[in-house]
Amino acid sequence: MQLHAHVFFELDDLAAAPGLHAQVATRLPPGVALGPVLARAAGPLPLPMFQLDYPEALAPQVLAVLDSLRGGRSVLIHPVMEDDELAWIMNINFWGVVHGTKAFLPLLKATGNGHII
Repeated sequence: MQLHAHVFFELDDLAAAPGLHAQVATRLPPGVALGPVLARAAGPLPLPMFQLDYPEALAPQVLAVLDSLRGGRSVLIHPVMEDDELAWIMNINFWGVVHGTKAFLPLLKATGNGHII
């Protein structure tokens, strides 16, 4: 199985992206494809990021590199979806919840009203 890892950057941290990308590139094992830094949200992904594509067998090595260098940044790891219908469902059922929560959580905190269920 192929895996993707996405390393996300908040907008106020975007200047650090090229440096971290370069550090990660020097420490990855052969067989890992490192994508470019995307300085914007892409598709269902909510923040600027870069992506790694690698076989599951390399997961322990990739995780060790990312964990040692990420500096508290969010990392999303998921299997590559080869089924378009499953990807469509995940975009709605998973990413819809993520984006909706991210959009409304500040309002809920500010007003002290409401719940996320």
